[in-house]
Amino acid sequence: MDRRSWLWRKKSPGETESSGSQSPHSERFSDDQVYGTQMNQSAEVMSKVEPNEEEISDVKILTERLSSALLEISTKEELVQQHAKVAEEAVSGWEKAENQLSSLKKQLDDAKQNNSVLEDRVSHLDGALKECMRQLRQAREDQEKKKIHEVAPYGGESEKSEIETQLQQRLEDVEEENSTLKAELHSRLEELELRLTERDLSTQAAEAASKQHLESIKKVAKLEAECRRLKAIARKNLSANDQRSMTASSIYVESLTDSTSDSGERLMAVETDMRKLGAWETNEHEPSHSDSWAIIAEVEQLKNSAGKNLMVPSTEINLMDDFLEMERLAAMPDTESGSGFIVVGHSSNRPNVEHSSMKSGVEALVQKNAELEKKLEIVESHKLELETSLIECQKQLVVSENRIKEAELKVEELQTQLDLVKKSHEEACEELKASQEKNEMAESKLKVAETEVQELISKINSLDGEIEKERALSAENLAKHEKLVEEIEKERALSAENLSKYEKLEDEIEKERALSAENLAKYEKLEEEIVKERALSAENLSKYEKLEEEIEKERAMSEKERALSMENLAKCEKLEKEILIMKYEGGLNRDAEIPHGEGVSSEIQLRQEKELALAASRFSECRKTIESLGQQLKSLATLEDFLVDSDKPMDLACEAVTPNKGVEKLKLHNNNNNNKISDLSLPKRDSEQSVSVISSQSVNNVKNLSSFGRFHPRSKSVSKRGTH
Repeated sequence: MDRRSWLWRKKSPGETESSGSQSPHSERFSDDQVYGTQMNQSAEVMSKVEPNEEEISDVKILTERLSSALLEISTKEELVQQHAKVAEEAVSGWEKAENQLSSLKKQLDDAKQNNSVLEDRVSHLDGALKECMRQLRQAREDQEKKKIHEVAPYGGESEKSEIETQLQQRLEDVEEENSTLKAELHSRLEELELRLTERDLSTQAAEAASKQHLESIKKVAKLEAECRRLKAIARKNLSANDQRSMTASSIYVESLTDSTSDSGERLMAVETDMRKLGAWETNEHEPSHSDSWAIIAEVEQLKNSAGKNLMVPSTEINLMDDFLEMERLAAMPDTESGSGFIVVGHSSNRPNVEHSSMKSGVEALVQKNAELEKKLEIVESHKLELETSLIECQKQLVVSENRIKEAELKVEELQTQLDLVKKSHEEACEELKASQEKNEMAESKLKVAETEVQELISKINSLDGEIEKERALSAENLAKHEKLVEEIEKERALSAENLSKYEKLEDEIEKERALSAENLAKYEKLEEEIVKERALSAENLSKYEKLEEEIEKERAMSEKERALSMENLAKCEKLEKEILIMKYEGGLNRDAEIPHGEGVSSEIQLRQEKELALAASRFSECRKTIESLGQQLKSLATLEDFLVDSDKPMDLACEAVTPNKGVEKLKLHNNNNNNKISDLSLPKRDSEQSVSVISSQSVNNVKNLSSFGRFHPRSKSVSKRGTH
């Protein structure tokens, strides 16, 4: 109630427009009056006293400032009135939205209750339907069992024969698969045996090659020992004349022996590797690529060393021939060993024979090395082929083993399936016997069930029609419910926007009030300055007389306003009667137009009655304010006594603006009263706004009177000074 009460005291939109349109006219009229009075006073004073131009200019500046301040105040008041109007509209819209929300909530509750009732009914009908369907299913099952019982003696034997034929076909298929798998296994085993024999042959060939290689290594070792022995013999038997040649030959022999010793060591290493390889092949039957590659590398090194030895320069050919001759002598039997020294002594005389024998020996060694290398390469290639064949055989073995396992698993599964089929066949025979007994019992029940089914079908059809109707009603209620929810959301959004606007307007109104307070303070300061300045001038006596005339005019205006207020009261009473008549007629019309919505219309009528009661109470308050205004207008008549007693024109000159202000405000009051009459003639809906306008105008008039009475004590003080 507190929030609504202050809103009634704000001005209506019509009044704001009229006051806004008339206030500048009244201000212009007051400015013209002030200017005219000043001109008349200046003309009279020119005849009595010399004019003071500075004071006149100051007065003009101050009057201009006052007029601008008044214009600003009037514009700000108009803005405040507009903001108040917007706030009233926002609050009214918010209240309407709340009312609509409450009504919509009630409608929603009713719809929910109806939906719950309908849902209960639908659930009950669903239960009945389920029972009917269950009974139908039982009847059908009984019929099927009866048919099976009738057909069982004819169909049982045929089913048994079919099952037996199927089982026999499956067994034959499984046996064929087993036979094919066994044949594949035998073929794979034969292939494996062949591969194993091939592998054994390859290992035997490799062992033979390794033996030959070992023999060649032994021969090389023997050659190395003979070379050392020949070297010792040559050192003992060579003379001083052949010392240079012997030193060169010794160097060559040393290099050759070193190379042969190195080759011997390498051949020994190759022999050990071959022995390891043979042992590994016999134990694990797996290839060793690293050992074969090591052997090939050693043979290549031997070949390179032999090639390097063949690339000896021509200066050392003689030494080589001597060495070969020594070797030949050493190869001779022991009986000829004594004569060997003589041959060596005469070796220098036969260089061609020794050279040819040396070449033949070297060529023989080279040929042997080439043959050994070829044999090694053949052995290695054969070995690699055997390894690849071994790996393939192992893979095929694994695959065949897996297939055998799968075949065994399939056989086991087929056996289990056979057992299950036999069991199921026995169970089916037992069930057939039991079903025959049950069918005999079900035949009697079927006849009773058929009659019940027909009755239930008729009931179901009727229930289906009712359910369809209820579903259509529930769909309509849901659509209405969704529409109501959407409208509620829209109203909430609008109310939130209006509240935000209202808060913004309140902030702006507070700012405008603060600015108006500052302007009033400035205005009071200006008034004080005017009083001080005009206290010095003695030319304002003529203004006092004019002020008296204006007071008389104001009295006449107050009497006219009294008459107008009486007329307004009479019109208000007439309007009250008309409002009551309109209420009665509106209630009758609504009762005739809305016969169904009794609950909603009763609530709306109660709200309207409450609002009309509030309007009537506020209308009585407006009457009281009008009566108080009449009393205040009577008190204005006493102003003449205060103004007549003053003799000095100095203090009264400052009041030249304030009476005009009072006149302007009284004129505005007149205009506002006229606007009251026009607002009271509005329809029923705007009656509350008109009452609020009257209350707000009464407050403004009281403020104007208080501001007008502000100058009364000054007039008394002026009169006292004049008497003194």
